[in-house]
Amino acid sequence: ITHSYAGIDFIKERYPQCSSKVSYIIHPVQKITPKTLDKEKKYDFLIWGSIQPYKGILQFLKYVNDSNEMRSLKILIVGKCMDKDYKLELNSYLSENIIHYDDYFDIEGIANFASHAKFTLFTYKPEFVLSSGSLMDAIGMDSIIIGPNIGAFKDLSSYNFVKTYNF
Repeated sequence: ITHSYAGIDFIKERYPQCSSKVSYIIHPVQKITPKTLDKEKKYDFLIWGSIQPYKGILQFLKYVNDSNEMRSLKILIVGKCMDKDYKLELNSYLSENIIHYDDYFDIEGIANFASHAKFTLFTYKPEFVLSSGSLMDAIGMDSIIIGPNIGAFKDLSSYNFVKTYNF
């Protein structure tokens, strides 16, 4: 079972003998209500979840830092970073406009952060994502999502609440 059409293509390419056994089922979505109902948008982007290199967060922050027109964006990063070296590098990009809460939050807490952001941003490196439970949770939070033009992000980009970008 795969939650993206790219998963079908992956099996056809790597394991053609198994391609007849693959089924696509859209990942389920559940409504997630924030703990507070204040909808003031304090941030341009929310990036959330465990902070890991495959998510491409540092590359995005470097891009923001190197771009004059993007430096004014307000970015909230929410999630635990277990890799000390990665965390040090992430911290080097923090500023008045880029904030990181290095902690675990329950899904309702994440929904609260999402309600304060214009967009929920996924910066995943394309080779590491086919589907994303976090994408489905973000949909359940009524977020407008920006993610890589691959996998489930690409599949759902025909809906007005999922925007994609190319690398």
